[in-house]
Amino acid sequence: MKSKLTIVVLLVSISFVKAQIYTPSGIVQGSSGNNNIGIGTSNPNSMLTLGGSSPLFLNRGASSSTPFLAVLNSVIPTDAKYGWAFYDNSTNGNLDIFRRNGTSQGIQFMSFNRNTGDVAIGESTPLFLNHGASSSTPFLAVLNSVIPTSANYGWAFYDNPINGNLDIFRRNGTVQGLQFMSFDRNTGDVSIGTSNSNGNKLAVKGIVGCEEVVVKSGNSWNWPDYVFAKDYKLKSLKEVKEYIEQNNHLPEIPSAQEIEKNGFMLAEMNAKLLQKIEELTLYVIEQNKQITNLQNRLDKVESNSK
Repeated sequence: MKSKLTIVVLLVSISFVKAQIYTPSGIVQGSSGNNNIGIGTSNPNSMLTLGGSSPLFLNRGASSSTPFLAVLNSVIPTDAKYGWAFYDNSTNGNLDIFRRNGTSQGIQFMSFNRNTGDVAIGESTPLFLNHGASSSTPFLAVLNSVIPTSANYGWAFYDNPINGNLDIFRRNGTVQGLQFMSFDRNTGDVSIGTSNSNGNKLAVKGIVGCEEVVVKSGNSWNWPDYVFAKDYKLKSLKEVKEYIEQNNHLPEIPSAQEIEKNGFMLAEMNAKLLQKIEELTLYVIEQNKQITNLQNRLDKVESNSK
């Protein structure tokens, strides 16, 4: 009977030995009968399972050189050649993530500000993304599926291998789709709906909708209030008539052919149109003056004839 009891105890011990935890006080037996370890649960379904209603607290390090969590490629920290370490910064309370070599802190890759929630990546070291080998391979894609071929929509960013521009496309799965925007690497010009800015800082192919447009000049405006100066040489209506008959457009206003070829500058054209409005105002004032004089003369004639 004693030998049978001994065999039973031995079998039970073997069934639990895979889940043993070694502590300074001895061995704590597991209860799941497999390789998994459970804390707060008697039925761990993975290598380490945390259960219970209370959160897991990790004590922060006493200094910025002591991480509260480290993921290394060795169970012996001094032997680790690479890994990641998470620090509760004892100075400002931020969460800092470092690349770690053994006990060496290494390079800081990311920091989360405890007060604002701001995320800093790289600090003094920028984040580099390798560009695609061709114009059909983006260096970054934001899709609605983790499987690119299953994505119905998304955005893809390309480092154009031909001209080095940054191109943004609407992407469907592995299809490049429609180009929405391009940034010229040499000039900084931005193109929307087209890949060619034609020398403009901002080129848009299509209609621009906005609530207001404010146009400011880098230099002092030559606004056409000079039309009202006493020394301004206003063309006579006869001269304007002769010019229109010869050129089919107003003086100092570009022709239809010029507009079709070169377009027009918005600020310059508005100033020119205002100049013509002010000149027209002077013509109207002069015409009104002549009409008033004629009316006075007519009234005088009619008064004398009575």
